[in-house]
Amino acid sequence: MAIVAVSLSCGMIIKYHQKIEQEKLNAQNANEAKSKFLTSMSHDIRTPMNAIIGMTEMANYYIDDKEKVQDCLKKINDSSSMLLHLINNVLDMSEIENHELKLKESSFELRELVDKIYAVLEQTANAKKLTFEVRCEQIRDNRLIGDVVRLRQVLMNLVSNSLKFTPPGGKVGLLIRQEDNVESGYASFVIEVKDTGIGMKQEFIDTMIFKPFERDDTRYVNKTEGNGIGMSITKTILDVMGAGLQIESEAGKGTSFLIHVKLKVDSDDTCEEHNEINSIPNLEGKRLLVVEDNEINMEIIVSILERTQAEIKQAWNAEDALKIFEESEEGYFSLIFFDIQLPGMNGYEAVKIIRGMDRHDASEVPILAMTANAFSQDVEQSLSSGMNDHISKPIDIDVLYKKLQTYLC
Repeated sequence: MAIVAVSLSCGMIIKYHQKIEQEKLNAQNANEAKSKFLTSMSHDIRTPMNAIIGMTEMANYYIDDKEKVQDCLKKINDSSSMLLHLINNVLDMSEIENHELKLKESSFELRELVDKIYAVLEQTANAKKLTFEVRCEQIRDNRLIGDVVRLRQVLMNLVSNSLKFTPPGGKVGLLIRQEDNVESGYASFVIEVKDTGIGMKQEFIDTMIFKPFERDDTRYVNKTEGNGIGMSITKTILDVMGAGLQIESEAGKGTSFLIHVKLKVDSDDTCEEHNEINSIPNLEGKRLLVVEDNEINMEIIVSILERTQAEIKQAWNAEDALKIFEESEEGYFSLIFFDIQLPGMNGYEAVKIIRGMDRHDASEVPILAMTANAFSQDVEQSLSSGMNDHISKPIDIDVLYKKLQTYLC
């Protein structure tokens, strides 16, 4: 019995040491992957920042050349969008790791979604001398209900990857085809993103493609911008949507991503048609209070809001905002924008005080958070504090105007 006991103890010790060694190896691999990620992230952040700073200097130098300045501003805007997309991916990775990624359903038009994707990526394709085609086939249900932001993110990630890893002269295509409906009230779609790019090794597809911070180790990939998180985010979003993803690829011949997704059909014919991008609502006679402590941010939001013909009142901290609201007549303000990170009292605390005031408009006036706090828990905290909605910075003008139309028109 004693010999058996000793033998069992030795076996347990060996397994324990093997477990420790495996954990050390896993930790080492994770640290190496994150180090690669930080290196890539530093590069990817500096690339658009260099364009933004450089083009700003050029615009100042050629200030009297209207055509040159417009070209610089367009490139600044494109680089800013690239930087924002990168930041959003990092935020998504944090939500994924904390199991907080949630879908938000709304009505949208499929063809409008596809047109916007094409408009954003067309210039990238042209700059690389790629043929970029987008097609919708057999679409019987154009108005759908789903998380259009996440669906757009998936398609942007996949198409952007194809454009990135397809050498000049190649082809990239996005095809969306509606299948025969198998369930009442739903529409089934096949979405294919196909390219004639460098392709991937099967081993990478089988074991690495969906791991955060990982990239295929080829010469072309290593000299191409990227941080290895886009595919991980894409797979997670599709899993939450209940959508399937198939990948077919051959080194040197290209890659095909095939998505099968089911979406609700929006059968409400009374829904408003989508407004054109940047359609400015007429808010003449409306009074808006903007609470913001940053001078540049205040200048930007006031400039955007003034185009609506609304009357704008400014407050630079929560205490001033409370005083302005208390001293105003009931019903004076039509809507309030509140920053969150304010000196002294924060936006959450101030809104709770407003909602608790003994006047009828305190509970009725729409209050929208306008903040750089962009995580899902930040949105939930805004709503739980008494705010009606949440707008993340940097401000999307189209989203802002649609919010104004929702609450004031």
